[in-house]
Amino acid sequence: MLSRLTYLLADGILALMLTSSASDAIARDNGVACQTDRHSESEQSKKEADFVLVLMGHGVADDGASFSQNTFQGPNGGKVFVVMVHYASPDAVKKRFEHEIGKATKVIERQRVTGEKGAKEQRAVITFTAKDKKEASMILITAGNELVEVQSYSLQDALKFEKQAKN
Repeated sequence: MLSRLTYLLADGILALMLTSSASDAIARDNGVACQTDRHSESEQSKKEADFVLVLMGHGVADDGASFSQNTFQGPNGGKVFVVMVHYASPDAVKKRFEHEIGKATKVIERQRVTGEKGAKEQRAVITFTAKDKKEASMILITAGNELVEVQSYSLQDALKFEKQAKN
């Protein structure tokens, strides 16, 4: 009985040692990968002039469309919210685009632009009253079945983010 218990303990310890050394090797390999990724991220963040991703999320909008949202923090501490609302058709995107413009306190700019793949898109820069009763800015861009909203309390931050995202 004792020899069987010793065998099981020895077998368990050997298994732990093998697992541990394999885990260490995997961790070392992943550590190198993580360092490489961090290096790439730091190079990318330099290109994006210090807008840092701080939060990601997704959900369903009031009208039933799904959306994803990324929150970035700018070099001066201001936040930029990028919301991509996914619709079933370009007509639904146009309807939401017009709805958002209708709620605007001011339309600063509205134009047709050529998208990445040559498609004609709508773009508008507006101000609106946020839920906290402060004035905020929003850039609206239609892109096929998506409506992209770049929101910030600072119009300069929103425009700077949009410009850097294009490059």
